[in-house]
Amino acid sequence: MTDQTAQHTVSDVLLRLAAELDTLYRESADLDAAVAELIQATSNIPPSLCGKLQATDALAQSLSCLKQFLAAYAADMGPAWQTDPHGPASVLPMRSLAHRLTNRRKPQPAQQPDSGDCVLF
Repeated sequence: MTDQTAQHTVSDVLLRLAAELDTLYRESADLDAAVAELIQATSNIPPSLCGKLQATDALAQSLSCLKQFLAAYAADMGPAWQTDPHGPASVLPMRSLAHRLTNRRKPQPAQQPDSGDCVLF
């Protein structure tokens, strides 16, 4: 049986998801810090926009909480719970993310965003 058709424990898949959320949390926390600096450096930001920019903090906190939830949930999953993550991962347009979610190696947070996956500027 190859890794492409092998079953994975639900716990392992949840831990991979938690690792991805941790990476997103770290990136959003960096973004939140940059937004805070921008707000402090700019004196003429409309209050309505300022509130929307400050929502980056809530985003970072939510990602951190979701990561903690998945990690705790994974700890409750026994080895009998199996799944094949390849089918669901096959619909993801970010191939590197799909690979990380289906890879059996211990989850590692991505160090940098994947080049070519998402270009904002």
